[in-house]
Amino acid sequence: MIKTKEIIRIKHGAQYESNNNILRDYNLEVYAGEIIYIQGLSGSGVMALFDLLSGNSNLDTGEIYLNEKKITECNQSILLQNGIYTINAELGLVNSFTVAENMEAIRKVGSLVKIFSKKKAVHKVNSYLDKEGVLIRGDSIVREVTQEEKIKLSILKAKLYEAKVIVLDFTTEYYEGIFAKELGELISRINQEGISFVILSERLLPLIRVANRVQLVQNGIDLMEWDYYDDAVKSILFQQVEYRKEFNMNPMEKMFLGLYDYYWGMDKNIWEYLDSLKKDNPGYWDNYLNVKLLKPGLYYDGETVIIPKESSSFLLNNFGIVDNIAITIPKRIGKSKYGILRKKYAIKVAKDFYKIIGVADKMKSIEDLNNVQKKILSIYRWEVARPKVIILEYPYIAMDIAEIEILRNYLKHVALKGIHIVCFSNSLEEMKYDCNIIISTENGKNTVLI
Repeated sequence: MIKTKEIIRIKHGAQYESNNNILRDYNLEVYAGEIIYIQGLSGSGVMALFDLLSGNSNLDTGEIYLNEKKITECNQSILLQNGIYTINAELGLVNSFTVAENMEAIRKVGSLVKIFSKKKAVHKVNSYLDKEGVLIRGDSIVREVTQEEKIKLSILKAKLYEAKVIVLDFTTEYYEGIFAKELGELISRINQEGISFVILSERLLPLIRVANRVQLVQNGIDLMEWDYYDDAVKSILFQQVEYRKEFNMNPMEKMFLGLYDYYWGMDKNIWEYLDSLKKDNPGYWDNYLNVKLLKPGLYYDGETVIIPKESSSFLLNNFGIVDNIAITIPKRIGKSKYGILRKKYAIKVAKDFYKIIGVADKMKSIEDLNNVQKKILSIYRWEVARPKVIILEYPYIAMDIAEIEILRNYLKHVALKGIHIVCFSNSLEEMKYDCNIIISTENGKNTVLI
């Protein structure tokens, strides 16, 4: 790529805070009209970079240049003045406002707000969205649109605010399938107008395909950089061999059943998908799943467990780890399933959990667990009920590569106990790595084996 005007430059950036997610000797250049994809595991410095570019932190040593001018402080006001616009999971949208109000009203201040015309704003925003090929309407309430649509709106809002560089934090979000394709097309189209993008991730995203440049960050250092993307680069980013050695984890045998749907939106749930799959493909259901279809919102029926994508958030923070596990254990004194649990048995199953996650049993609180440990707990507390099948919706959502490896090894441990593992995702890469059988559908229909 021919280098154009430099928008951002970080030279030997370092921070000395007492945590592992900092920059140590980091370098970055972002030029006008380019898309740079930056990947690193959790704690590698990727989130520290986002905090820096959001104006939430500063460097202790090193230099930052914006639009080829050195700055001494990197705060939000200075970044916005220089056209640096950041988007993370919060998206910067007001949920109680309409799309038009998010795009137009909050741009007006003081007395101008009093003469704001909702009708004119909706018409103006609808014209803008039509031009950008987005079907959302200006009078829609933001809380009622999907997460995918909110991301598109956030990017288009940044463009309206005359952003020169849009920084996308996808460290806690992961998108595959049709939405990843649509998002990549939107980014590429806006990029053609001269707006640069910085895409931050802790795992390999399909959006890497639209990037002009790829950077790997490790331990706060810009470890490697490429101005192309091929199988060799993919192998480094997807496998990250050094972390497999560190965690003593090798690729596992393919032993799961995969349900793959390129067109399934993240706003839909696993119960909707399973209902569509069974109704439209009874032969596949009987041959490969052969379980009773659970009612929407029901997680367990004695034989089948459904683990939705947000399962970690269902853990009860006001309960201890042992109590979260005990909720699902059927071996109780008394006829009710909520009867008294034998204390000796509860302690035993909790010790097994501590052994699986590799920590001392003195850890008592849910808040002491990290991201992958919480996910394992959300599965383990159903595993102890000894179901025949566990169905996982997007099992690796919001995890980096090292965390995925830890969860994979745990799921292998579960499968070796004779529990059938079924994974639903719109990521074919994950499916190919995990599953010996993959059922592909289009919105739950048109089933084929791949």
